[in-house]
Amino acid sequence: ECVGCNLCMFACPVPDCITMERVDSGTEYQNWTTHQNNPMRVEEN
Repeated sequence: ECVGCNLCMFACPVPDCITMERVDSGTEYQNWTTHQNNPMRVEEN
């Protein structure tokens, strides 16, 4: 599953082989402070 980190694009040895494209997931962007897997997350009200 792609998380949008771009590491695959930078690690690929073939120039211009991977092109990143924005995909609208229909949900708001979450950062680590609100991510469900963060045990110290800040609850949004």
